[in-house]
Amino acid sequence: MTRVWSQESFFVQRKSDFHEICTLSNLLNREGDSTVHLDRPPLQGEYLMAKFSQDCSWYRCRVDSVLSPDKVVVFYVDSGERERLPVQNLRPLPPSVYEFPIFGIECCLALDPAAIVNKKWFPRASTVFKLLFNSERYYMINLVLFPFSCTFSYILSSSFLMRALGRRNGLMEVTLALRPCPYIDGDAPISASDILTFLGQT
Repeated sequence: MTRVWSQESFFVQRKSDFHEICTLSNLLNREGDSTVHLDRPPLQGEYLMAKFSQDCSWYRCRVDSVLSPDKVVVFYVDSGERERLPVQNLRPLPPSVYEFPIFGIECCLALDPAAIVNKKWFPRASTVFKLLFNSERYYMINLVLFPFSCTFSYILSSSFLMRALGRRNGLMEVTLALRPCPYIDGDAPISASDILTFLGQT
């Protein structure tokens, strides 16, 4: 999982695409540091490469909004990230990366009738979901929900199970479950929908 916005919109990459993604990353970083700046203003909807502010690496992006002559909002198509950037952090896409497909897959959590009201998730569902599946915040949610031990928290946050069900509103509809802890006898996967249902009723 590369980016979590909510249970209705999060992005994943296929494990089978790992080597291609690495190859693409190497190409973009080699070209990004050597390619000249754009010689014209960027256009909304245009595909370029951009230097991501969090790691200073180059990624493919789509210009979602032109805020001013020197500021844009971009969407990173292979990860689902969005951010505001100075135009000087944009470069033309090199022809060598045209052959690569888009690797970011936008997903949504399968609707659970017990966890929704009037076909919508409970108000706190989005916050809890982001805490559960955003890797930067695993430790926080584990301390709140499962304060048994650091070992248990680490195992719980290490990975999850995902199953694709089909398409809903253009997104891949999936089920998600936290993996069982190997140190607890009889432990079973914990469904994300079950967690949201429980917290929505408390």
